[in-house]
Amino acid sequence: MFKILKNSGASLQVLKMVKNFKSHACGSSVLPKAVRTAAGIEIPEVFEVMGSDGLERTDPVDDTSYLLTLNIDEGSGLTQVTNHGDKSQRSGNRSAADVLETWRSWTNHYRVPRLVRCDAEGCHRAELTKSWCSSRGIEMFIASGEAHWLMGKVERRIQLFKRTLTKFRKQNHDCDIDEAISYVIHAINDLDKARPSDRLSEADQSTLRTWCGALSWLGVNTLPWVSAWVADVQSKIPTGDYKLLGIANNITKMVKANKTDGFQIFRHSLPGCGPGAPDFRIVTWCDAAWASRPDGHSQGGHVTALSTSEGPFHQACDFTVLDLGSRKLKRVARSSLSAEIQEASDAEGEQMMVRLVLYEVLYGRFDLHDRHGALHRVPGALVTDCKAFYDGVVKSKSAGLGLDERRTAIEALALRRALEEGGTLVRWVVHSHAQLADGMTKASLQAFHVLHASLKNQRWKIVHDERFLSARKRSALGKGIFDETT
Repeated sequence: MFKILKNSGASLQVLKMVKNFKSHACGSSVLPKAVRTAAGIEIPEVFEVMGSDGLERTDPVDDTSYLLTLNIDEGSGLTQVTNHGDKSQRSGNRSAADVLETWRSWTNHYRVPRLVRCDAEGCHRAELTKSWCSSRGIEMFIASGEAHWLMGKVERRIQLFKRTLTKFRKQNHDCDIDEAISYVIHAINDLDKARPSDRLSEADQSTLRTWCGALSWLGVNTLPWVSAWVADVQSKIPTGDYKLLGIANNITKMVKANKTDGFQIFRHSLPGCGPGAPDFRIVTWCDAAWASRPDGHSQGGHVTALSTSEGPFHQACDFTVLDLGSRKLKRVARSSLSAEIQEASDAEGEQMMVRLVLYEVLYGRFDLHDRHGALHRVPGALVTDCKAFYDGVVKSKSAGLGLDERRTAIEALALRRALEEGGTLVRWVVHSHAQLADGMTKASLQAFHVLHASLKNQRWKIVHDERFLSARKRSALGKGIFDETT
């Protein structure tokens, strides 16, 4: 305020009063802190070095080209943009008067910098510009056209400003260009300047939890593959850093790129729908990712679908998704086998509920004490890629199912009895990368592509590989996920 009044020609008495004036309301106002990089590069003090450059921007709303000047404080990242108007209404590019307009505004609002860094544009090399800086003790550093790296901070901020302004204008057509620039610059200046390795603030954690809730709805209804990615981010929020925001943005881009995907509901011939109607089966793919969460818990997931005939065990057939889920397993597992059996138990319970509901739809009410009879009339199958689980639950005849972990063996025995009572088949797929439920438990692009491809066509076949080649051996032989092994 003192500098503004002095430059305006105020009397000495007024200047003395302003200089001695103190306001308690401004006691908490402080200048932004300078950012220190992880590499230890020296950053100038706040308002010590100002970077300045011009840009031309075409408004996507009315295709008008505007001439702008961007100033940035290299110590704090504070940014200011001035609009010089429509380029078609001017005789040329920015003038020295345009540059000085923005620099005067900067010095009046903030502080006179020690150095101004700019490029070799004519308006910067003009005598009017040089004399103005000289009269205020400002050193000018003019970078040559071949040394763009010296203008790195300004160039990066210009690119950020361009991207943000374009997105904002495409979404907001009502406001004029000056209002849009003001909004975008306020948003950029409010950005947290924390390093990627810094812990997330409480506000950012809350924002990420809101984001997880919004995408979880999509995972349940239309985009099941997103559930594993959201669960991965959600598990890392309490101890995560700012890299997590970048991961969330990438997931959002994936969702937007596949936003038109959904579920197909096929017409299946069921019992009672006419003569010669084929049989049907409820198939559930289940999988678990052992200790994949930061707290040591495992992630489980399943996909339950309705398929006609004996497919997908003998031929490729259409399937309609009836139920799916991705969740944190309740108990910490000591091994991958323990996690697989725990998830298989949960998936079997979910499948049982689906089969009983379908029985009521087709045949009417049933006696709860005789639910096993109802389950046999709605056949089901459980598909796993865990060989130890398959051998223990299906093949083993010993008391402990041949398992070293006694707690896991008890749960496996309970699962075996439930499968026998419900007449549920268990099938093992050697090739784990072709396991549909893999995309419900692992935040990996490979698992995403398999689940995404299967749900896009909703046609699948489980192939018996006589060579019993695992996914790792197939990769060593150069085999793709869906390539034949013969």
